[in-house]
Amino acid sequence: MKYSTGLVNLHGKGDNFVEQEIYAALAAFNFTSRIVQEVVVRRPKDGLYAYTVNFKMAVALCKEFLNDPNMTGGAVMQEIGRNTVPIRPGRQDERNLRAKGFGWFTYRIAA
Repeated sequence: MKYSTGLVNLHGKGDNFVEQEIYAALAAFNFTSRIVQEVVVRRPKDGLYAYTVNFKMAVALCKEFLNDPNMTGGAVMQEIGRNTVPIRPGRQDERNLRAKGFGWFTYRIAA
């Protein structure tokens, strides 16, 4: 969730600004999750795997939808339905996940 919603780098250093950015990202995540639940994903006839929505691309398309007043909801759902990834059961390698902290923008520091 941290990577798909853009919470890797925070733009504020104050506690209130960081909290505000986290809540905004959570609202965007919930909005995208709700949209993804309504998208119909079609399985190709000759396909080997079942498919699911590419969530990172769905977040980017939902952000574009919120910023573009001319974009319709049907167009967003159709575009999200085009961006799918296969579900591959029985994955051979286990992912080595480690908790990672936030990176700060250092360009604001005066020398």
